[in-house]
Amino acid sequence: MTDWITRESPVALGAVVERVAERLDVKKKRWSRFQRRLDERFSDLFRLAHGLYGWRYDFAWWLERLVEVAAEAAMDRPRRMTDRDANKDADAWLTDPHTVWAMAYVDRFTGTLERLSTAIPHLQSLGVSHLHLLPPYARAAGGGDGGYAVSDYRKVHPPLGKIDDLRVAVEALDREGIGVVLDFVANHTADDHPWAHAAKRGDARHQARYLMFDDRSIPDRYARNLRSIFPEREGDAFTWRSDVHGPNGGKWVWTTFFESQWDLDYSNPDVLVAIARELLFLANLGASVIRMDATPFLWKQEGTSCENLPEAHQVLQIFDILVEVVAPSVELLSEAIVHPDDVSRFVRPDECRIGYNPVIMSTIWDALATRDTRLLRSSLSNRQRLPDGCQWLTYLRSHDDIGWGFADEDAEALGLDPMLHRAFLNDFYSGSRPESWARGLRFQENPLTGDTRISGTLAALAGLESALESADSALVEQAVDRILAAYVTMVFISGIPLIYLGDEIGQINYESYAHHPDTASDNRWAHRPQFDWGRLERLETEPGGPGRLLSEIRRLLAVRGSLGALAGKPGALTDQVDSGGVGFTRRHQEHRVEVLVNLSDRPATGKVGRAGVDVWGGRPVEAGLREMAPYEALVVVPEEEADSDASNRRVGL
Repeated sequence: MTDWITRESPVALGAVVERVAERLDVKKKRWSRFQRRLDERFSDLFRLAHGLYGWRYDFAWWLERLVEVAAEAAMDRPRRMTDRDANKDADAWLTDPHTVWAMAYVDRFTGTLERLSTAIPHLQSLGVSHLHLLPPYARAAGGGDGGYAVSDYRKVHPPLGKIDDLRVAVEALDREGIGVVLDFVANHTADDHPWAHAAKRGDARHQARYLMFDDRSIPDRYARNLRSIFPEREGDAFTWRSDVHGPNGGKWVWTTFFESQWDLDYSNPDVLVAIARELLFLANLGASVIRMDATPFLWKQEGTSCENLPEAHQVLQIFDILVEVVAPSVELLSEAIVHPDDVSRFVRPDECRIGYNPVIMSTIWDALATRDTRLLRSSLSNRQRLPDGCQWLTYLRSHDDIGWGFADEDAEALGLDPMLHRAFLNDFYSGSRPESWARGLRFQENPLTGDTRISGTLAALAGLESALESADSALVEQAVDRILAAYVTMVFISGIPLIYLGDEIGQINYESYAHHPDTASDNRWAHRPQFDWGRLERLETEPGGPGRLLSEIRRLLAVRGSLGALAGKPGALTDQVDSGGVGFTRRHQEHRVEVLVNLSDRPATGKVGRAGVDVWGGRPVEAGLREMAPYEALVVVPEEEADSDASNRRVGL
């Protein structure tokens, strides 16, 4: 039996569209295209919005405002982007083996947006298809949490340039086939955002956009169930602000992350409408992908952890509909660093079709430290499934710290105590254990539980920094082998690989972060050094060490792009006889590849399922048991596929 929303949707749509069209400067062709897309998704939009706000007397008015915001953005969408939207294969890159992402802070990479185009040759040499520009927007004073305390999406952080410079940079990259990924921080704004300034003055409408309280009675009820995201911060998730007009000389403001980041109240539809306008503004700047930051925290409900609630998914699904109607070539990326099972729930065809895979990241690092791949293999067996049409983003590190995001139950099934095992990893990667080669830093250590996370560049965490300090060429080459073994695993196991720019040239920790007021309190800046362009130039002619690392990463990504098997589902594990190794196969249509990696610093026995050619090592491989050197990797394809030698067709090689 048809439910009432399905039955009434056409009536509601007709009324809403008619009123919105009367108020806008309608461009006939664009309006027709917009209305066709809206017709297809309005029933879903109606259902989701009603689920969140249908109890309100003014629900119909807010639904109309939401459609109006989308219509305005559709009328303003630039022509080159509407052409991209019309391309039915615009999202084919999601499963294309040539797809490679890189990420960087503009100021750390090229200094300004205007100079970003000078980096295009280097990006092309790596085969980069998408560049994630970490938040370039106006930000709160004191660093603004690396740009994630956004003061205004329509302004750029002044040292980087202006909003038109961002628009020009996006167009320049797009012309060279490099899509741009932009962040959208939907959970909060900076405390100097225009909405926050109005709230401070006592404007009731803007105060209602945030979660503000006159006293501690309500915050105390919520606080019982909230976890501390940043333990080094004193107090809980609520901050007293005497600069906010209130009856008691100020107000308590919900600040999940940092005191300068004020959480938005999505139970108020005014927030949804206002935030949607900013989201669609970024889509019209030319972004190919929009990264939805802190997705699990969007909805608050007393008596819960206020994470991963069903309403948070509904909000994201509304955003997805609006983007699909206005800018269908734009994809959403979920950033949900929570329990592995909750991470995957944010990656679905009607929400965010791409999601970070912190499980692969953390368990590769675990395997390197323990010389044991059992936790990696367990996680790959249990935590990789995604719906059709969705994709993981795999990485070894990002701009953020490294947390040990494996599932406790996976560790316990292997006889490991999760808390003690995380303590071991923290000791190892902070260099506290005698056998460690790592030079990481403890980030946000919890004095009550001892829990912490780790900061550090790839070179620092993987032993290249300490090897370079020792001037021992054998240790340097071993560290490069270690990094490459980790890269082979990450690049081939699943999804889209992501590089933090600077890691490919082996940059070490930036110790001077501690001497700058804006960065001294946050050691994540240690792994965000200025990109060393002089080092890149020198490495182009160095055959060993970091020079070999650069050339081999380029070659690895070229090999990846040549393998049609990687357009299919994540890797299926193969049986291995040695705990130091991990093996998996990937299949798509008639294509097949088998990957075998020794992630330990000792010889290991690996098992190859089928004979073929190792396109990574350039040699034939027989089926059966094989002795593998420390950090050795095999990428085996059928002989007929290797004959095509497609890897050399990659750009820049």
